[in-house]
Amino acid sequence: MRPRTIVSITLTFLSILLLPLAAGAQQPVFSSAGIGSCVAGDIITLPLMMHTSGAEVCAISADVMFDASALQWVGAQAGPAGSAAGKNATFQPMGAGQVRMLLIGMNQNRIADGTVFLMQFRIQAGASGSAMVQIACGAANCTGADYPRGMVNAAVSIAGSSEPPDTPDEEPDAEEPAAEEPSGSDEGGTASGTSTDSGASSGSSAAGAAEADPEPLEASFASVTPKQGEVPLNVALRVSISGGVAPYTLEWDFDDGTEAEEYMAFKTRVIHTYLRPGRYEPEVKVEDSEGSFVHVEPVPVTFTAPPDPVLTEAFLHGDGDTVNLDITGEHFPSGCTVFVNGEETEAYQKGSTRFFLKGLSFPEGEPVWVYVLSPTGQKTEKVRAAAERQLDTKEGGDA
Repeated sequence: MRPRTIVSITLTFLSILLLPLAAGAQQPVFSSAGIGSCVAGDIITLPLMMHTSGAEVCAISADVMFDASALQWVGAQAGPAGSAAGKNATFQPMGAGQVRMLLIGMNQNRIADGTVFLMQFRIQAGASGSAMVQIACGAANCTGADYPRGMVNAAVSIAGSSEPPDTPDEEPDAEEPAAEEPSGSDEGGTASGTSTDSGASSGSSAAGAAEADPEPLEASFASVTPKQGEVPLNVALRVSISGGVAPYTLEWDFDDGTEAEEYMAFKTRVIHTYLRPGRYEPEVKVEDSEGSFVHVEPVPVTFTAPPDPVLTEAFLHGDGDTVNLDITGEHFPSGCTVFVNGEETEAYQKGSTRFFLKGLSFPEGEPVWVYVLSPTGQKTEKVRAAAERQLDTKEGGDA
């Protein structure tokens, strides 16, 4: 009861002291990020980010509005920026498709730039197309004066699913205690039968216990795509979670020595880039809000190295104090780096066979050496850039 009392007092305090700031004052800016390729049953996390723009922010409120036929509210928690300021997230459903969130703390700590809320939704059975989430955001400084509210939109793209929507039976079994039996439960059948047969208080207690106990936490890889190919390669990994007590946190391990980004702890679908060839077994640990956890069975993936890049020719051309550099070859993957006389350059890459640099300057008579380094560490042989082609083009007619 004490947390409720604290929240109630704080809400009353804010409602009395939220006075408008003077026009022209620095104001925080809120944003979010959409999510694509979701399917029915997915649990997704939408972040709400804040850029203070120099404003002093000590408390945040947000009204979340969404399509309840496509999205089911799971919960919300403070994001890294909110937690770092010692703030707690609370939320209160206001009706179908409406939730009010508050980020507050019994302190005067300022909230820094970053993710302030993490909202979790479950994709409803039968949902498809695009579902929009609208968030009306407000903030207050440490004296209780509030900033103008702003609206944030985030789109959730839902792929069509063959899974039919859950619909209740038109004529439920007359002997089934519908008010006591949790729908769709595969467990607790014995307790349910005891309650139906005896009708005693002990049976009612068993039914109540069955309602109170969550289903066991289960998680598995729903998809890993692609599972093979040439590096560098982006791989989409998606985990399906059921049971337990939401919200969930995920500890991703891509088995390539890299650490997962902080935001991935709240994502059931992530994209990871594998840079080096080899066989990997990505896995993930899923933990619910009660501390129960499961390890998802790894899915092996195998990636091969692309053909070695080959630099065949480099030549200089141009007039005046600066020249341009053309580089040709084959098997140049995206993201290559061109080095000229040992210095990294910002070359324009045209497909897998050419690079182009403009406005270079070299001491007269100094040789120009070029090589290309691929994102996976493959290095071409050094080639000396030729200047004769420019001379032939310019003066060949007078020779």
